[in-house]
Order: sequence, then C-alpha cells, then structure tokens
Amino acid sequence: MISVQQSAFSNQRSSFSIQRARIGLILGLLVFASGCSSSKSAKDDETFYLGAFEDFDDAEHPDVIPPPLSANIGHEIPDGLEEPTEDHNPKTGSGYRVQLYASRDKAQADAELQRAINWWETNRGDEDRGPPIYVEYEQPYFKVRLGDYRRRSDAAAEADKLAATFRGAFVVPATINLR
Repeated sequence: MISVQQSAFSNQRSSFSIQRARIGLILGLLVFASGCSSSKSAKDDETFYLGAFEDFDDAEHPDVIPPPLSANIGHEIPDGLEEPTEDHNPKTGSGYRVQLYASRDKAQADAELQRAINWWETNRGDEDRGPPIYVEYEQPYFKVRLGDYRRRSDAAAEADKLAATFRGAFVVPATINLR
C-alpha cells in the first residue's frame, strides 16, 4: 500500500512540475512579445543628421603635398651577366624521361650510368649534344634516367628501343632541360 501511495504522490508531483514549466514558458513568451513591441511608432520622414555631432574642421588641416622624389639609381652590370647563355642557364620544363635503373647503392647506379652512356654512343652518337643521361637521387634511391622528351609518345618510343638492353625501362614524368 505504501508503494502505491508513493507512486501516486510522485505522479502528482511530476504533473505539478510540468504545469509549472508550461506556466513559466507562457510568461516568458509574454515578456518577450511585450519587449518586441513599442508604444512609439517609427516615422519614415524622420532623419538623423550626424553633422550636428561632428566638430572636425578640415580647413585647419590643409592638404600637404610631399616634395617630389629625386633619386639617381644606377647599376653597373658586366656584359656577360646581362643575358644568360643557354650553356650556363638551361631552361627547364615539364616532360618525360625513361628510367633505366634504380638502386640504393650509388656505385651500382654509376655503373648503370656508364652502361647507358655506352649504349647512347653506340646507338645515338651522331647527335650534336652529349647524352642526356642523368643520375637523380630521390631518397632512398639513385635513379638512372635518359632523355628530355616533351611528349610521352617520344619517350615511350625510346623506351621500346632501350628494352632490349635495359630490361624494365619505363617512362616517368620529370622536369626536363628544354633546348
């Protein structure tokens, strides 16, 4: 019997708190609504002039024009440095190379470099410029790469020629020397 009375009392208490919450919510909404309304109506023709509050007189501060700058700046650049030559400053751009070999061992990469130079001199030695063969280090590998090709198709054709001598040669995107 005690548990039934306690249950009825707790139900009555919870319904009382729900009613208190509803009344509080209604009163809060009424206060909010009354705060939003005003007894004074806004007039469209009423203007607010800020000049009445400003006391700055710009006549007291005339425009000051700074004096003209006169500077004689000259540089004496030696003739050899004015225009870089192609030999000293090759231009670079995006392109492709054929990777022939990659190893963590620098000595093995240098041996493959010499092998690639020998291939170049045997098969392509008639060209004016030297062999475009490079050892590039990309941690942790030393990579032997050949060519400066602007088009992937040119690099792929060269990779096909190299396949007999350098097994696994493949085309890679690279920053190449443009000539």
